[in-house]
Amino acid sequence: MSKKWKRRLAAVVALALMMASLTGCKQSQNASATKAAKEEKSIEISPAEYNTLDSLEQVSDDFYFMDYQADYALDEMLALGAADTEELAYQVSEKVLHGLPFANTIPALGCSAFTSVTPEGEYLQGRNLDIADAQNTLIRTQPKNGYASLATASGLALGYYDYMPEDKMGQLNLLAAPYYVVDGINEKGFSAAMLLLYAAPPVAQNTGKTAITTCMAIRLMLDKAADVEEAVALLEEYDMHSIANSNIHFQLADAQGNSVVIEYVNGEMRRLTPEEYGHVVTNYFLSKDVVEEYRDGEDRLQILQAALDEHEGVVTTEEAMAMLESVIANDDYDELSGINYNTSYSMVFNNSKKSVDICTGKNYDKVYSFDVVPQ
Repeated sequence: MSKKWKRRLAAVVALALMMASLTGCKQSQNASATKAAKEEKSIEISPAEYNTLDSLEQVSDDFYFMDYQADYALDEMLALGAADTEELAYQVSEKVLHGLPFANTIPALGCSAFTSVTPEGEYLQGRNLDIADAQNTLIRTQPKNGYASLATASGLALGYYDYMPEDKMGQLNLLAAPYYVVDGINEKGFSAAMLLLYAAPPVAQNTGKTAITTCMAIRLMLDKAADVEEAVALLEEYDMHSIANSNIHFQLADAQGNSVVIEYVNGEMRRLTPEEYGHVVTNYFLSKDVVEEYRDGEDRLQILQAALDEHEGVVTTEEAMAMLESVIANDDYDELSGINYNTSYSMVFNNSKKSVDICTGKNYDKVYSFDVVPQ
């Protein structure tokens, strides 16, 4: 630790570990790889960064919470832009990780999401994350020049597969968490979820605007959008690049009950209203003119849409969570990705209350609740 403003960590950076994460190796394999090639690098982290890592709490077996108190340089990152995994990792290394080498994989996400309203008139967005097993982290950010938010950082993207290291050296990648989030809600009640489209090539817009990745887009919207309209306007300012070897779409919702799905078809951004897509989104295109042979998640969409139709779109928070439970993935093998999918967590965002209820690891007997701004 330093005297006043800085705390020092002697970080052992394993270049073999970083390369292993690119090929998707398991964390146990990465641990042994660290012995093969080591480069010792001394870095200084700020008190805010140290306190960020020190705030890490285990919520359940494979889910964590962290209060992100440091500056993650969003405006600088947006000015630089990033069009692929390598560019994003380099910018994160330079702007957030003090130059430490960082490499990552962006996982395939087989997910479901929907919007609804409670009998009391509170607006909800439900979301399942179906993915290979990993240690995911809900992070609270409260930037000085943006909105506070709760967002989920992918453990696969950050390199935390089988377990979360107990030492802060092993947890350093968590400082990159703001740029590897896949869903979240902010203090204005705006929420967003990213879902993959397996059968489509990655979106790679090239209109001359600054490029951002899909995970950066989630961070951008949570920090700077008060509602759906502002979020859509922000997306239109950038060229979108998917970094998960497939296309994506977003479901966006806000505290006024507005929701849209954003899709990218032949490089063109499209905005679909609930009247066009019906409040539920899974893993195939909802744009009517896109013909797909492989409509992944169609069964899940039909189940969720039928439940909403039965209740005329009005469900309690508990009923919304039960709907998510009805479409969980349980070692579901996907031929396209070659992954056994499991539902890592189910979330119900309350856009009106600016809060989220979470069930992890397919355990629906225990619900964890978080407010965007602590009460």
